[in-house]
Amino acid sequence: MITPYWHYAKNRSHKSVVLFIHHFGGDHNTSARHVRLMNSLGFDCVTFTLPLNLSPGFTFFEFLSLHFKALCTKGGISSAWETCAEQVLTSINRPVILYSLSSTSICAIGLILKNPKKITAWVCDGGPFLELKGSFKRYYTQIHGLLNPLQLKAIRGASYLAWHEWSLLQKAPEGLKRIPKHLPILSIRGSKDPLVLAKDIENVFLNNTQLNLSLFEIKNGGHLDGLSKYSSIYKQKIKEFSINII
Repeated sequence: MITPYWHYAKNRSHKSVVLFIHHFGGDHNTSARHVRLMNSLGFDCVTFTLPLNLSPGFTFFEFLSLHFKALCTKGGISSAWETCAEQVLTSINRPVILYSLSSTSICAIGLILKNPKKITAWVCDGGPFLELKGSFKRYYTQIHGLLNPLQLKAIRGASYLAWHEWSLLQKAPEGLKRIPKHLPILSIRGSKDPLVLAKDIENVFLNNTQLNLSLFEIKNGGHLDGLSKYSSIYKQKIKEFSINII
């Protein structure tokens, strides 16, 4: 069973609950800064820890082990994340705002399609993106310092299979076209993100002019550092976006 962790606002002013989907390599605690922001705006929040996930500082062999385990999971990693998030979503008896971070944002699309009446808005920071090959390579070379070409090839192969990329590359764009037009979406990206290029996030939403989409590109922003390094403009944008959400 997945454990939901509730974080209650001192002065609740909104009916909707913010459900956080943490980034790969995180857990239910890693969204604490964002939770405090949403609590301060009057929203109750819920966090949880995703399955098929790794702790910070994981090794190359731990990565391969997890991805080979994912091969036995129907639909791959993103499908397992979506199933887990839906369990938590089902346990919340109020309207829900999804707040996804980085690669896990891809599973939010399926959640919205399955729960169009319950989900009232979607904030996606540092994702979603479908250019997995380049993003993963930058992640392991720049963050983990992995430069061995054979290990990088092994990671690429494991990632392709574990994420079911052949299916994901078709399913995600088709899903976006079916997202309700009324649903407010805030897409946040850093203009100098070294891991997930701003254009790769833009390409996911390209040709989906029917979406109720607001863009927030942080000048000189990196990966998921908007709230920590550019807190004033980040908080203001979130406040403006959430003001009309119940």
